[in-house]
Amino acid sequence: MRVLLDTNVLSELEFLKWLMTAEGMEKLMSTITVMEFAYHLFKKGKGQGRLKAFMELYSIATSPYTEEAAIKAALSAAGRWDFKSRARDYAIGATALTLGAILITQNLRDFDWMPKGTVRDTQGFKQSYGK
Repeated sequence: MRVLLDTNVLSELEFLKWLMTAEGMEKLMSTITVMEFAYHLFKKGKGQGRLKAFMELYSIATSPYTEEAAIKAALSAAGRWDFKSRARDYAIGATALTLGAILITQNLRDFDWMPKGTVRDTQGFKQSYGK
């Protein structure tokens, strides 16, 4: 199973520890999430090494934001009039859809445009994974 982690999930250490033990799980962050997480680390004075160490500790790989995902994000946002304020959310969600991954976030409302079953919060994902 492939999962894409939203930025807000990266502070959920209990969930990340559980995720480390889940078998058959490909854990990914989009390059958009890497940017957001790096920003939060850097503004706290923490260096790039901290980001790499975090990703290695939790075995999280990076998935690029592709042209296919960009088009999917734009199509998903068209007619909603919230692209300016939610462009990163559209990019992250579209990356998950392009990868065929479940998006895990604590902000379900930000991804209400995604098809049912493609986005879960940490608690709902743990329950649906059956562990």
